[in-house]
Amino acid sequence: MNHIHSKLVFIVFFLNMVFIAISGCLMSVSANPVSANIQPNERFSKISLGQYSEILEDPQGIFTIEDVAQEPFKKRFRPNNGSNISLGMTPSAYWIRFRLPAKSVLSNNLIIVCDSATLKEVTLYLPLKNHDRDYMEMSGGWNMKYPKQDASFLMPAFSISPSTDFSQDIYVRVKTPYTMSFQLQLFDMQSFQHHSWFLMMLVFLCLGILLAMILYNISLSLFLKDRNYIIYVLYMFFQVVYQISLTGAGHMLNVSLGDWLLNNLVQSASIMTFMAALFSREFNFTKQNAPVHYWLSNAVMAAACITAVIAWAGLPFLANKLIHIIAILLILIVLSTGIRVALKGYKPALYFIIAWSTMLIGAAIFTLRGLGLLTANAITFYSILIASALESILLSIALADRIRILQNERNLLETEKIKLSRESTSDALSGLYNRRYLDRLLPRQVEKSHFMKQPLALLVIDIDNMKHYNDTYGHQEGDHLISGIGQAILSSIRDNDWACRYGGEEFVVIMPGTDINDARMVGSRISNSFKAFRFRPRVDLELQWSISIGVSQMIPNETAASLFNRADQALYEAKSSGRDRIEIA
Repeated sequence: MNHIHSKLVFIVFFLNMVFIAISGCLMSVSANPVSANIQPNERFSKISLGQYSEILEDPQGIFTIEDVAQEPFKKRFRPNNGSNISLGMTPSAYWIRFRLPAKSVLSNNLIIVCDSATLKEVTLYLPLKNHDRDYMEMSGGWNMKYPKQDASFLMPAFSISPSTDFSQDIYVRVKTPYTMSFQLQLFDMQSFQHHSWFLMMLVFLCLGILLAMILYNISLSLFLKDRNYIIYVLYMFFQVVYQISLTGAGHMLNVSLGDWLLNNLVQSASIMTFMAALFSREFNFTKQNAPVHYWLSNAVMAAACITAVIAWAGLPFLANKLIHIIAILLILIVLSTGIRVALKGYKPALYFIIAWSTMLIGAAIFTLRGLGLLTANAITFYSILIASALESILLSIALADRIRILQNERNLLETEKIKLSRESTSDALSGLYNRRYLDRLLPRQVEKSHFMKQPLALLVIDIDNMKHYNDTYGHQEGDHLISGIGQAILSSIRDNDWACRYGGEEFVVIMPGTDINDARMVGSRISNSFKAFRFRPRVDLELQWSISIGVSQMIPNETAASLFNRADQALYEAKSSGRDRIEIA
């Protein structure tokens, strides 16, 4: 256990260091090296234009550049608070007005960037020199008609024409059904190239990690035949689809593909959420270990499906709000599930908790940014991408640990079976396990069923009037009854049930995962099978014989002794009531 804790401490420390290192790099990229007071001869690399901007809401989306450039509209613009444009989730279109800082115009080849790939419509209006109230219109965003005038980049980026009149206001119109929270940035060409190179390196590095984990676990799923690997691969696949959509990487592959992915962003997020809940539910054996969390996971899966339908029905704004809420609820449910099963001794849950804690941090940052409660910058935008890459690695480790533990348990079980067989655990006459094996097996099965929150049923069987049969026809003929009941039991139970000879003419059947009703049906099957035998104690005599059965089902916190005693008492009632019957405790 100490060795496991040491490994966990190392993994957590290493991943935190990676997260901090990447965040530090992002901070260096996203930091604004230029203050509002630019010195006369100072060159700049990047300026956040939010601090110079004013904003006008267009609730109906009907204003034109001619409207907003008129004097009455100019008074309706309000100053933007801070260096970021953080408007949260809104169906309105917005107009942003700003004038470039005086000294920035000394640089050639200026680039204006809206650092969010999820903006549906972005239109830049540049005032032209010597043209009163005449503007050059440049369109971008994932829903704008072709040809687009923004640069081929992860997010809308516009090259400023030399004919721009920098003494006049520049306007930007934006609209999206998703989160309207971004930075409006001004770069010179050299700094933009450095910035774009770094962001693309980060995006494709994280996507590469996700794809590598998918391919690796596909190969494992083919070899190990474990359905959890298939669920993991599907979860990671839709994670990749979502991240390609969210980051704008789809546009780097194909513009039409990128537009289609962004148009279906909520749908891909909903499917990803569904698969995440399914993976958590199956990985942690939630139905047995945490029944409440099992139904909560099912509720999240249903909500994710409903959200996808709402998005496909043409209500992306409502669907976007819903999926943000569902995603946070999912992470809380998944984490509490992992903690619950870990406290029960399920060791793979430790890696699972670390993985989802990483995702919680990233998703919380991203969601709070989406709600307008955190600053919009590279750190908050790419936090979920970085967290997803780290989560994919940790969940893969958790799966491997799960397989290792299950394999060890199988090997231990096989070793134990061999050892027990060497100790003559079987009864030669009936072909069933003997009393010594039963005394060791029943307490373990009771303990296991309590841990897994599974039902456990017990049958106690007695051959009717065995003493009379022995006294009348002899013990050698009585042995045929014992052999016959052994065959009847083995032909009527499952491979994972256990049948033992308790002593004399009494037998016990242990049935994990079986409730009282199913156990009664099995008892009836055994009784009918035994009655089908024909015994010939003499050449001129053919007999049919019967059995009585007592049935009990384990109750919470019950001991093995109590479970057996209740079944034995039910057997006594069956015999007292005339034999050849089944009684339930």
